[in-house]
Amino acid sequence: MRKTATGTVLTALAAAQFLVVLGNSIVNVALPQIREGAGLTDGGTTWVVNAYGLAFGALLLAGGRAADLLGHRRVLMGGLAVFGGASAVAGVTSSAGLLIAARAVQGVGAAAVAPAALAVVMGLFPPGPGRGRALGVWGAVSGAGGAAGVLLGGLLAQAWGWRALFFAVAAGAFAVLAAVAVSAPRSAERGGGRFDLLGTAMITLSLTGLVWGLATAREQGWTDARVLGALAGALVFGTLFVLAERRHADPLVPPRLFQGGRVAAANALMALFGSVWIALFFFLPLYQQEVLGEGPLLTGLGQLPLAGAIMLGSALSPRITARIGASRALLAALVVEAAGLLWLSRISADGSYLADVLGPSVPVGFGLSVAFVQLTALSMDGVAKADAGTAGGLINTTRQVGGAAGLAVLATLAGSLTAGSSQPHLQGLTDGYRAAFAASAVVLLATAVLAACLTRPTERNPEMRTIDETAPVIVRLSTTIDAPRDRAHRGVVGRGACRGRRRATRPGPARLAPILARGPEDPRRADRLMTTPFAAGHPNHIKGEEFAMATKPYLIGHYTPAVDEITATGLTVEGHLPPELNGRLIRNSHNPKPGVTPTHWFKGSGMVHGIRLGDGRAEWYRNRWVRTPALDGAPYMTEHGPDMTASTAGTHVIEHAGRLLALCEANFPFELDAELETVGAYDFDGKLRSAMTAHPKTDPVTGELHFFGSSPFPPYLLYYIADAKGRIVHSAEIPGATASLKHDFAITRHHVVFVEGSVTFDPAEHSGIPYGWSDAQPSRIGVMPRTDDGAAEIRWFDIEPGNMLHAANAYEDARGRIVLEGPTVDRQGFQLSWNWWVGAPGRSTEPVTRSYTRRWVVDLAQGSVDEQTIDDLAVEFPTLNEDYLGTENRYTYAVSFPDQDGFGGYGVVKYDRATGARRVHQAGDARLPSEAVFVPAEGAVNEDDGYLLTVVSDLKQDASQLLVLDATGLGRIATVHLPRRVTGGIHGSWIPDTDQ
Repeated sequence: MRKTATGTVLTALAAAQFLVVLGNSIVNVALPQIREGAGLTDGGTTWVVNAYGLAFGALLLAGGRAADLLGHRRVLMGGLAVFGGASAVAGVTSSAGLLIAARAVQGVGAAAVAPAALAVVMGLFPPGPGRGRALGVWGAVSGAGGAAGVLLGGLLAQAWGWRALFFAVAAGAFAVLAAVAVSAPRSAERGGGRFDLLGTAMITLSLTGLVWGLATAREQGWTDARVLGALAGALVFGTLFVLAERRHADPLVPPRLFQGGRVAAANALMALFGSVWIALFFFLPLYQQEVLGEGPLLTGLGQLPLAGAIMLGSALSPRITARIGASRALLAALVVEAAGLLWLSRISADGSYLADVLGPSVPVGFGLSVAFVQLTALSMDGVAKADAGTAGGLINTTRQVGGAAGLAVLATLAGSLTAGSSQPHLQGLTDGYRAAFAASAVVLLATAVLAACLTRPTERNPEMRTIDETAPVIVRLSTTIDAPRDRAHRGVVGRGACRGRRRATRPGPARLAPILARGPEDPRRADRLMTTPFAAGHPNHIKGEEFAMATKPYLIGHYTPAVDEITATGLTVEGHLPPELNGRLIRNSHNPKPGVTPTHWFKGSGMVHGIRLGDGRAEWYRNRWVRTPALDGAPYMTEHGPDMTASTAGTHVIEHAGRLLALCEANFPFELDAELETVGAYDFDGKLRSAMTAHPKTDPVTGELHFFGSSPFPPYLLYYIADAKGRIVHSAEIPGATASLKHDFAITRHHVVFVEGSVTFDPAEHSGIPYGWSDAQPSRIGVMPRTDDGAAEIRWFDIEPGNMLHAANAYEDARGRIVLEGPTVDRQGFQLSWNWWVGAPGRSTEPVTRSYTRRWVVDLAQGSVDEQTIDDLAVEFPTLNEDYLGTENRYTYAVSFPDQDGFGGYGVVKYDRATGARRVHQAGDARLPSEAVFVPAEGAVNEDDGYLLTVVSDLKQDASQLLVLDATGLGRIATVHLPRRVTGGIHGSWIPDTDQ
């Protein structure tokens, strides 16, 4: 979903929520007028209120799920239209039956509006202060809507009559509908899955029986046959719902919502909290009118301090959270509200508004609003965008059901005390209300105790190794590296250097074996070696340590390998690190062991470098070799076929489903632990039957991991999908693919885009990477639907010869065309890079490129491709705000390189695709930046609200720094000085604490 939120969007969404609450509360003070004007009986008057609440509470879950499947914006607008139309009908009708029916349809519309609007808010505002402020507004309108309904209802009914209430609500609904249509993003498209009709029917009947039974129990008593029948029916249908859900492939409430426990905890707490919330707005106006004798208007005005306290608490909630944490903020809010209710429990029959109501209204309103914001945020914590509507419907349902249950119990308590009182009537009423307020306080205190147990603050990952803070660096020589710890792990194959390696069952052709069977220390694959001291004079230089350094360009300068593994803490920071950067930047690189000279840059053993940031501090740096069999010289090709664990694992590192995976192009991924130690090769519990690309894509909506495996031999291309839990749920062979080198690909919301360039398998290439340029190999784009049988429907489109190593992004434009962008080289550009990768004569000492950004527009309807080069700056390693992966994005980032003529230089580049503007942060003389990883800012509302993290190698100082740049203007925010010069590398990832 595109984060194009503005103040106008949030205002429109908050207004939608305000109308939902207002629609329920605005009629309360005008019920006498409605009864007389519409000719209702006493029972019918009650149903003017109950019909709305019953339909709303019963259909919230269905509305939320519909929003996830049909699109949040689409369902929001449809719900507003239904809500507004029903309100207008209620205002014009003179029929009692039609009025009650219109109120029920109002509730249907509200059941669509509430979860869809909350889902849009969650999509617009990522976790952080920005979301906190948005939920503060949400809490303000939700809490104030109840109080405002009493006030507005009194004003409108007194001035223009009861029909004005419904006309005002209808006008507001259509105004909000227009605002949403204009301002809300259009990217909330249909989600995957089917609507669970049976489950919807079962839960709707169950909730209808429950809400109706509880509402009727307030008037008829708990022993009434209709009440008992409704509650029994609710239990039966609820049980049938649970049984049906267990068998449904796409249940109404997906079990994944409750993984981790925070959503379940939030809903349990919201049920208790809602029981007090709804009861408050029931009993307080009754006390003001029936005991203090205030009229509707004065009662409404008396709610203003309560509404003001709610708004104040909602506004301050993000600040309170930032200062004391979400869990403590929730506990404090519940206690403050309970204190206010205990104060209200001291009301008297001969009291006054100033003496009995005004004072307690402030802590009650303040605590209510802060607690509501915290519980709403908790209910959406970790919920995928694809489930946001369902989660929103669930939390609203628990609040409504909890409110109905609480009101029924508290009304029974108050009524029984009043009926059994021997005191005068007003004193009996007051005693009942006092008991209701006191019981509400007890419920809130119990909720606080339960919250303390269920919402303990989650500590950030502590250091797993004790480090002496007085020693800035801990060094482990490469000759004394400990073996990996032995541990059991599902799906892990291959432990230690060569032990237990898994081999592919498909034998490789004999023509490949002589090329790949040569170990990295084979003299036929090495240049003349020379012994050179490493990093002499460097602050972390190991005295006396020497290693063999080759004359290959990828083993000198910025790419001089690290010879050891170190851990350093308490890193020096210039500037101010944003305290919201809590996580790890992990970057991969090719880093052969001392004395080893690979014949190609990509043959160097993988080494990961990690930098831990938290609370404005740079806590540690550590580097570790990825302990694959190739680290100790094991060949890829054996007599039994290719060894899929003989990987360098030096190209990329990602996190998915709690696993940290180091990737290369031709083998299984390797799993690492939180300390960057190697766990072992990972084959997705045996379901990975090929290599895995180094560039998988995580769908920001579903959390699925999309990736492929490419081979120079049939099957040339296999496609995989792993679900959000990391389980491979789909795989397919892609027809029409060739032996072309496929390094990267792209996904859109509905398609997968493969790119085959003019670089293909070449058995005559003796660098160890058997690929080369071929004019006979056509360049093509393959577009495959993202469906179960999409492989059979793939279409291939010829494009101009070239080779794209990295895709910037792809998306579907308004006309349904596929737009793909990425740096691309021609034949000369490829040869220029290849010469450096293999150390061929005549190559430069530092990498240069002719990789220029190119755009392809694939028109599926016309069967054509339009392509053009859109920039003259040589760049590579494109990145973006990953929330926009697969959808149209405005900003792209890259690393600039000098081209063959020296134009460009090294720097970090930002492209504005909307204006065509280009901004460059120059790295400086002898400074090489790595791929710039985008990290969204907390509370981001614009696509480029965030930071770019890049590790810079500085040859002049023989050092490296982590630069934190402002992604909006590319200004430097902070510099973290690293304890060593980090080897020039390729790709990396930011892993926030929430993903660990």
